[in-house]
Amino acid sequence: MGVGYAVVCRTCKKWIDCHKCYSLCNLCHRETPFTPKEWDQSLISGYWGSRAFWFIWKHRKHEVEWLSDECDEYYDTIKPFYEEVFPHKDEPK
Repeated sequence: MGVGYAVVCRTCKKWIDCHKCYSLCNLCHRETPFTPKEWDQSLISGYWGSRAFWFIWKHRKHEVEWLSDECDEYYDTIKPFYEEVFPHKDEPK
């Protein structure tokens, strides 16, 4: 199955699903800057990485963080009380 990720804005109480965007999540949690090649590979990796990058940019002056569906807070706080931005078309409304 794998771990699913979401980018959350604590300031606006909004979140966006980033599915299994491992490469971009790993880049954002690094201790050292990434190379342009790593950045390009991450963004070109597809739809989910682009969604994450778009959301982070839109909320760049807010309190933004990555969450995974492995943590309880994702199901107990984020999903029920935060607004999802651009839900994926396959998810029920």
